[in-house]
Amino acid sequence: MYTQKEFDQYVSNYIVDGVLPLNHVETESFKELMQQLAPALSVTAVVCRDSIGSGIGDKEGT
Repeated sequence: MYTQKEFDQYVSNYIVDGVLPLNHVETESFKELMQQLAPALSVTAVVCRDSIGSGIGDKEGT
């Protein structure tokens, strides 16, 4: 099981690595997929944007 923070980072990496628009996480199909994979966790555009913003610097440093 993942923590919300870990889950957010995985979703952020998915968006960044796939060069996807941030609103991708707002689609019903993506929300349904995430609900099936991790029902105790949530994906929101705000959390994703915050994670991506902080995660980009982390990825550039590696």
